[in-house]
Amino acid sequence: MQTSPECQIRIANWLRTKNLEVLEEVTLPPTLMRADLLIPKLNVVIEVHGAQHEVALFGEKNLLNQQRRDNVKNEYLQSHGLRLIEVKLGTIYPNKELLETLGKKILDALEREYPFQVVHI
Repeated sequence: MQTSPECQIRIANWLRTKNLEVLEEVTLPPTLMRADLLIPKLNVVIEVHGAQHEVALFGEKNLLNQQRRDNVKNEYLQSHGLRLIEVKLGTIYPNKELLETLGKKILDALEREYPFQVVHI
């Protein structure tokens, strides 16, 4: 299984092939929270979430803490006018074809005006 950071890098590199400026691991001031990917020109944050965001892989307490942190970050992004695309990986290894499909879903989401979208792979 591929980890979220590896997938995050692959997604960022794919988006760059579409001439989008993508920043990785951006600190959200004045907090210590970090965004996985930021497309500054579009005010879009992309969060790449592995299974640990929905399943108690490391215990129930860790899952609840992770979900609390996700909610705090989502509220921050919304209150600062940043759109969020959440990519839920599950346990699928995104090979070239799946990465292309995911990228098209992200590009489709970028064209919409919704403040929060979930893209599943």
